[in-house]
Amino acid sequence: MVFLVGGAGNGKSRLAAEVVQSVNGRRKGPHYAFAQRNYEFELPNARYDWESMYAWLTWHLFEKGVPPSQSALIALVQDWFVQNSRTGEVPDESTIRKRLIPLWRKLRGEEPVG
Repeated sequence: MVFLVGGAGNGKSRLAAEVVQSVNGRRKGPHYAFAQRNYEFELPNARYDWESMYAWLTWHLFEKGVPPSQSALIALVQDWFVQNSRTGEVPDESTIRKRLIPLWRKLRGEEPVG
């Protein structure tokens, strides 16, 4: 994720468009003709949609709370990938665990946040 910050008219939109074009990004979601302030693109080499999973997981944790165990969290995320994979590919349990361990430790108060 990249944030471009600055005053009006200093080229943020042009820079964002050039970066997306240089990495062969493909637009996610609708294109807005008036004000382009949100650039969401899929990269051609992205194997799994981690960003969408993290967005869903944030909602899930807020609405339903933290699962009782790390294995329950991993199973929850694995199920999300099974239901939402466009290609049928799902990351294996160890890959999900590696990605979620820092989050799990922060949620459990085992590591400081920030």
